[in-house]
Amino acid sequence: TNEPAYHSSAKNGKHTDPVWQVYWQDNDLDNQMNFFSVSSDGRVTCWRLIKNELHHTDIILIRLNPALPPDPIGMGGMDLGCGTCIDFHRRSDYLFLVGTEEGKIY
Repeated sequence: TNEPAYHSSAKNGKHTDPVWQVYWQDNDLDNQMNFFSVSSDGRVTCWRLIKNELHHTDIILIRLNPALPPDPIGMGGMDLGCGTCIDFHRRSDYLFLVGTEEGKIY
C-alpha cells in the first residue's frame, strides 16, 4: 500500500518547517520505538511510537536570543533558530549536539 504506516498532524505536534534530520534511537526503557527530529522551525523533538500512535515531546526550542523572554509580544516564533543537524554521544544516548543554520551549536 502507498499509505504511510504512521503520520503526524498539526494536532499532534508535526513540525511547521522542513525536517533536516531524523535520528533513530534504541528502544526506550518501555521498549517503545523512538526517534528524534530536528527542524528549521526551531524544535528538536523526540517521537515515540506508542501502540499505533506517534507521541511527541519537544526537547529543545532553539532560541536565537535566550536573553529575551519566550515569544515576546507575540512574535510567533521569530526568535527561533533553524536546526539543521543532530548527533548523539556514542556511549550516552541522552547527550547530543544540535547544529543550526546560523552556525551555532547547542
